[in-house]
Amino acid sequence: MLKRIGRHEVRLGMFIERIHGNWLDHPFWRSKFVMDDPADLARLQASTIEFVIVDEARSLPAAPVPRPARAAARPPAFIPAEEAMRQYRKATGQLFADACLGRRLDAARSSKIVVEITRSLDVNPDAILKLTRLKSIDAYTYTHSVAVSTIMVAFARHLALDEAEIHELGVAGLMHDIGKVAISPAILTKASTLSDHEIEIVRRHPVDGHDLVKAGAFSDVVLDVTRHHHEKIDGSGYPDALAGEAISRPARPARIAAICDVYDAATSLRPYKRAWSSAEALTQMARWHGHFDRELLVEFAALLGLRKMISLDGGEGAVPDDGALPFLENGFSDPTNDPRGIAPPRMQDALRHPER
Repeated sequence: MLKRIGRHEVRLGMFIERIHGNWLDHPFWRSKFVMDDPADLARLQASTIEFVIVDEARSLPAAPVPRPARAAARPPAFIPAEEAMRQYRKATGQLFADACLGRRLDAARSSKIVVEITRSLDVNPDAILKLTRLKSIDAYTYTHSVAVSTIMVAFARHLALDEAEIHELGVAGLMHDIGKVAISPAILTKASTLSDHEIEIVRRHPVDGHDLVKAGAFSDVVLDVTRHHHEKIDGSGYPDALAGEAISRPARPARIAAICDVYDAATSLRPYKRAWSSAEALTQMARWHGHFDRELLVEFAALLGLRKMISLDGGEGAVPDDGALPFLENGFSDPTNDPRGIAPPRMQDALRHPER
């Protein structure tokens, strides 16, 4: 039996079925779990979450009410979020630098980075996620890769995938844009609409990245995501113009990556545009029919605490079709170049290039 209770009513042994609110507002990355750790209980009760849904049938026998917990002591290996992000960006930057120099990519090194990202998420998820929103021009490539990896790990946990699958998706997110090492920074950071020739150059990165990770002995999941994260359900994506069931079955890793990639770009602060809110990004993503796996997008909305905004069939609860912005990107899946988040009239003729 499901029961709604306030966060201060939660006790050890209760099975948490759902935490109400945006994922950025609570300290947990699991969507369903038994509250069996006093430190986790203290974190929940200290959060801004108003209530949770518990499953009484799956809860353990009532446990004694713990004494009010003092602020949890930092573990010996605790690293402040800013320093952790700096380390991940530096390590990821070295992977990209190795690729630029023609060195073989080291799958073990990327795996270690994802292990550390996952650990940081368990310790301080709020701070890590908020840091992914701010990306300097020179470090955007690396921080975007870390951010997509982070979001893919969170999404995979929400989907209740096993730990091995979660880890592989994290590695795939970290490596998904490795093919961009061959693209000039002038193109990647260009604020105005890309020329046809520049778009052609950008569209090569999935194939170039696939070749790089294949030589580095990465898993099939990483190979799939690196090559196919720009494919679309309606077949209008690239590089292989795959459609529907041809894209990433049965586990759908590239479909997961496509959502996380665009969401991070849309919600990131860039020199030429403001960061969209989670609701703004999801609203536009829902309007780009044929772009994303609809079932996964609905689950992603649930992860964001915005499940009611979108439906599977486009019926009640779905965002309206009107008001969709054109999907205009630079080198990082940014949907629009306008500072207000609205495509200016001069870009309307660029709709023939909807997936830069």
